[in-house]
Amino acid sequence: MSGRQRIETATAAMSQAPGDLLLITPGEAHESRNEGLGEMAYWCLHFDVDDPGLRQLLCLAGTTVLRAGSQVCNAVAPVIERLIACTRDGLLDGPGARLSTMALLCELLAALASGLQVHGAGSSTPPPAHLQAVGRLARWIEAQVAAPHSEESIETLIRRTGYSAAHGQALFSRVYGVAPRQYRSRIKLQRACELLRDSRYAIAAVGEALGYTDAAHFSRQFKRWCGVSPLQYRRSQGL
Repeated sequence: MSGRQRIETATAAMSQAPGDLLLITPGEAHESRNEGLGEMAYWCLHFDVDDPGLRQLLCLAGTTVLRAGSQVCNAVAPVIERLIACTRDGLLDGPGARLSTMALLCELLAALASGLQVHGAGSSTPPPAHLQAVGRLARWIEAQVAAPHSEESIETLIRRTGYSAAHGQALFSRVYGVAPRQYRSRIKLQRACELLRDSRYAIAAVGEALGYTDAAHFSRQFKRWCGVSPLQYRRSQGL
């Protein structure tokens, strides 16, 4: 596209130039802004991944900028260009167009998976049964963040997969790149940021929606997550 984009997470800052591919780990809170003086244009795709194998590849890659000309960028660039053409030319209306777009998205994910496998060659993939088990664990964690008052301990959730707590945590970290508790914190932070960007919710109500009965406790936890208080975060969003 055009211009340069600066991306900031809680732990890193990156710069994206035309032709670069930015991958953001599921649940990673981030902010983006124009890094240059001219105009900036970029194409963004948000997607959820149920396939544990692809999630492992994405999580092991981490939030990163893959430079233009890299193997991953070369694998996905032709598909992305066709998707951009569809959106630019208004070719997304009607069932046939939607199915064609879905086919392109599947092609994009396949190209991304192939590119990441080459990019991370040498790392072994866990057996399918292990991938399925940690996939279930991730979905249970996500569901409990959405319904925090029914939250169970990570150890209880792991035992439901049939693994011991230690083995389950090791498997989860291998597939998702973070421990189960860190993953839960990421999902909670993502949800907290979504709610804080909605000015209809008081800060105490945001904390309550995440299972915190004490607003001060929520504020301290949020600041540990991203370095600013909920009020400071809200002000940074222009609210």
